[in-house]
Amino acid sequence: MGWLAVILLHLATIPTLVAMLTGLTEKLPPVDMVLFSWAGLFFFFIKGVIQKDWLNVVTIGFGFFCQSALMALILFK
Repeated sequence: MGWLAVILLHLATIPTLVAMLTGLTEKLPPVDMVLFSWAGLFFFFIKGVIQKDWLNVVTIGFGFFCQSALMALILFK
């Protein structure tokens, strides 16, 4: 269930970000949704570090990287 939660949190903003990149919409995802999703992922990340669950740490870190890259592409488009 934890893995499913992490994956769903990462995927919460991806459709809107991809739609912005492809020009289907100009509407950004709500800031509060992004902040709460990232906060939840950050706490999962900290939990993984404390428990030395490196698979969880790497997976969440990779997700942060991918989302940051998408947002950078939108910002510097």
